[in-house]
Amino acid sequence: MAGGKTPTSTLEFSDADTTANALASAGSGVQEKLKSLFGIGESYYLRIESNGSVSVLFDEAFTSAKLYTANGVDFAVMSTLSERSSGGGVQEDYRIVAWLGKLDYASFGYWMNVLDVKGTVEQYVFDMTFIGSYEEYFYDGKKADYNSQNLSFTGVAAGVAEHVAVSGSNLTAIAIPLLGTAALKITNATAGTLELAFPNFYKFTGYVNTAADGRLTGEFTSLQKLGASAIPDLPTNMSQFMYKGIEGQLYGASPSSPTEAAGSWELMQDVAGSTTSIKGVFGVKK
Repeated sequence: MAGGKTPTSTLEFSDADTTANALASAGSGVQEKLKSLFGIGESYYLRIESNGSVSVLFDEAFTSAKLYTANGVDFAVMSTLSERSSGGGVQEDYRIVAWLGKLDYASFGYWMNVLDVKGTVEQYVFDMTFIGSYEEYFYDGKKADYNSQNLSFTGVAAGVAEHVAVSGSNLTAIAIPLLGTAALKITNATAGTLELAFPNFYKFTGYVNTAADGRLTGEFTSLQKLGASAIPDLPTNMSQFMYKGIEGQLYGASPSSPTEAAGSWELMQDVAGSTTSIKGVFGVKK
């Protein structure tokens, strides 16, 4: 899943030292979030290696992260095998997958477990990838209020798309990583827009309302297919999504000067026999 996908022309590998220090240095915000949200004590944390790369500790095993820079945002993708079991003709791989980003005044990320199941039980053949029982996101930093000015930000969006279908006694599931660009524009408190574009998948566009304290809320209103993927085609009628929400927050050096934003987003379609869930985080700055 995550970690091995080749970046597109808009997502370039960053200088390792720059991204490593942005994510893992003391006071970055990412380090503290991992400890508080996903571990007890030192169960999860980042380490800068001698070659400038980032490693993530999970169950006492460090695994290097893939480092990116997109639209000026430092970003890392990590996937590590946590547990493998085999028996009864089935092999299961349990992995931890994370996306971690750092703006100037905020950090954001997404973390989940992913289960790969392959094998044969009686007449049924399994080859599935799906999200396990745990997933979480965060975005946090120096909050800034909205002060009626026009704002325009660009950055990155990341997450996962999962499709699960049931037909009789057969169960199929696929989950794919998403890594793309984000653009947030706010012209007044009720006229903001958020656009997320994922190469070879979809572009999602929605409206965003801005509260006085800089909190962002909204919904996606349209989508455009950008290429073929393993996920079945999504409906163009947005009313067919049971959830299509956007949440976020403005950040900046001072409470009255927003210079960046981060948040989370989700779309979910549930029809007879199948469910498609697409969710993740975004981080953008001027």
